[in-house]
Amino acid sequence: MSESGELTDQEDVQRNEENDKTRGTKRKKHQRSSSSSSSSSSSSCSSSSSSSSLSGETSLSENEGPSVSSKVKIPKLSHSNNSRVFIHRYLMHTLSISDVDRLGLEIRLRHETVREALIGKFVFAVYAKIPINFRIHDVTIESANQLRAFKNGPSVEEYFRKKNRIMLEHPQLPCLVQRGGDNHKSFFPMELMFLNQ
Repeated sequence: MSESGELTDQEDVQRNEENDKTRGTKRKKHQRSSSSSSSSSSSSCSSSSSSSSLSGETSLSENEGPSVSSKVKIPKLSHSNNSRVFIHRYLMHTLSISDVDRLGLEIRLRHETVREALIGKFVFAVYAKIPINFRIHDVTIESANQLRAFKNGPSVEEYFRKKNRIMLEHPQLPCLVQRGGDNHKSFFPMELMFLNQ
């Protein structure tokens, strides 16, 4: 019985290692480093049936390392890197533009087309401590370095530089508009926002 249990554990280890290869090597390395520091405590908790009959063998505990680490669930982010598309990259693709510097001018020339493409889409940003999620209500014609964040206040570019310590790479791009209560408008630079797909 101990041999058959050991055989199935080895098969599980091989199967899990193959799955880890397809998922990516970064996660596998991270799991191995975290499981090696706590291999004795996690191996006794995870496999009670096989450890009761073979608790004295060291080869089994070595084989359990990868299978235990692959069974640990790693919480996924709500937005994986594959689903993150910057708004300005999305517009470059939609408008068939290859140069970011030309995008600001094209958006002003084709403002209605851009508005139709973006209004109603959900966007998010992760530059702040709290993630920002909202539905686009409008797109400004003015760029982030021309548009005022408040009446007689700094431009949106200056506001983000002072408050969030973010230097915009493309301040010539327009901003996305979020509407709040009492018709309050918040402006967000296009280059910081991701399209929620």
